[in-house]
Amino acid sequence: SKATVSVLNWSVHLFGAMAKRYVDDVWEGSSQEGESPAKRVKQSLCTKCEALAAKGGAQAVRLLQYRCRACPSLDETERAVLLVEAGLDVNTVSESGTMLSQAAAEGLLDLCAFLLDHGASTQTPHDALPLALASWEGHAATARLLLAHGADPDALDSTGRTALMGAAAMGHREVCDELLDRSSQATAIARDRDHNRTCADWAGYMGFHDLQVYLTSRLA
Repeated sequence: SKATVSVLNWSVHLFGAMAKRYVDDVWEGSSQEGESPAKRVKQSLCTKCEALAAKGGAQAVRLLQYRCRACPSLDETERAVLLVEAGLDVNTVSESGTMLSQAAAEGLLDLCAFLLDHGASTQTPHDALPLALASWEGHAATARLLLAHGADPDALDSTGRTALMGAAAMGHREVCDELLDRSSQATAIARDRDHNRTCADWAGYMGFHDLQVYLTSRLA
């Protein structure tokens, strides 16, 4: 009936308003229609992890790597959602880099996508560049995602190495191809500062001779 349709439309509109109000809640704010982010953190983390989350900053970022048996079973993405919901800046830097650095190193594609959608920067401290870490570990899909979000394939780490050099040194041909398609020619043939090796040199030095031949021919 028209009355039923009207009630349903009103219900959908009300639910949308409730959801928006919940998302807009701040860390210590309360939602009249649902749990506050603070309450969700309290219910989802043990006392020790909750204390880390409450400290914020680099201490909270540690929760992505901290494997706590006392907590309910939460994966890294669920933990990140809780932390961001609690107000943690996604670009907070810890000793392991940012949350995106950690996620990229482990090839956690869904977590990387979540962090990027919430403002995570692909430009981080030189020893924790997400693209370099993903490339070193051979996470091709993660590298593609980062490149699509503006990660600089020509960026150098503190030793003057590129993501391409790292991928070549570890024998990851698929990642090398992704990076070669987007790197400048100067970067593709560049030599690192500490060892004076090109990406092809790194592949050969680490014993990946087929990759060395492939890179040499591609860059000729």
